[in-house]
Amino acid sequence: MPPLVIVITGPTATGKTAVGAGLALAVDGEVVSADSMQVYRMMSIGTAKPTPEETRGVPHHMIDCASPFEPYSAARYVAEASACCEDILSRGKVPVIVGGTGLYIDALLAGREFAREGDPVLREALGREYDESGGEAMLARLAAADPETAARLHPNDRKRIVRALEVHALTGATLAEHDRASRLVPPRYESLRFALTFARRQDLYDRIDRRVDRMMAEGLAGEVRFLLAQGLTASHTAMQAIGYKELAAAVSGGSPAATPSVSSAGCAGTRAFTGSSGTGNRIPTRRSGRSPAYIINSLERSRHAKKQHTDPGGILPVPGGHTGLLRLLHLPDVHPSPEDGAGRFRNDSRCRFRRRIRGAGGKGPDRPG
Repeated sequence: MPPLVIVITGPTATGKTAVGAGLALAVDGEVVSADSMQVYRMMSIGTAKPTPEETRGVPHHMIDCASPFEPYSAARYVAEASACCEDILSRGKVPVIVGGTGLYIDALLAGREFAREGDPVLREALGREYDESGGEAMLARLAAADPETAARLHPNDRKRIVRALEVHALTGATLAEHDRASRLVPPRYESLRFALTFARRQDLYDRIDRRVDRMMAEGLAGEVRFLLAQGLTASHTAMQAIGYKELAAAVSGGSPAATPSVSSAGCAGTRAFTGSSGTGNRIPTRRSGRSPAYIINSLERSRHAKKQHTDPGGILPVPGGHTGLLRLLHLPDVHPSPEDGAGRFRNDSRCRFRRRIRGAGGKGPDRPG
């Protein structure tokens, strides 16, 4: 049987860092971050990297391991994070995976191989062709070669369309064929997964608002100005991070009014995009084998969910909030409940974070992170 790891995931501002560190202390583990932006150096405030106090003396891996000038892929994450997990396991400790990047978590647990890294020259040529011909034409071209993948993509999804065409050109196989073959590979790790969320969405929104206010007070605008001064541009993956992208538009000569507003329609568009873009933007609570997954209300005095029938080992609420998680490891006496739209919390939290950042408009101390 594959070795066991513990996963703590969920939307922004649900307390993953605190729970992960506390749980690692309780089970003699070490934390492996699964945050696609915490891998970048020089980006501390806006990515909410754990402070020395927040780590509680627990070793944290996969943080500050890449330059913001370089791209960072799920394939690279899996290679580096799996090496961290193997090292932790070899020392008799438990890897505790903590983060909200579902694509990274799923890829790490699954044990699947990635399509070959590709040809940067070909990718750049396909990108230019996309820019010249437009998304509709390139999606039609992909549909002729890989109709299954094309059916899942939107014409505006430049990155995935280009990647699918690149893989087909290099290997002669489609991404859909590669995905089917990779699903036959046994999982790399068994996992006990916990997704943190809130019974009331407004509680999540309030925490996001407070987090953004705190980030601005700590100097997020200055951190963005520092990165821009180093030569980072919107073309770098690191600057696509939520908060950085919006503030960069404001502090580099624009204004809050010059950035797109996040209206109700804008939030709906974000939800539609994240909902169609796979597990990378959903709370990854799907079961792998017999691995159970739990959804935890992050409020200590949460109302217990109404008991309903679901599959054993499915998605379960945990009474008692974060401290209830530790009790759960010894006394798994919980009431089953369906997911009830938990995946939407992550999508809405992104909208809320963007809206709060844009409202701040680049104002705040200039202290870089």
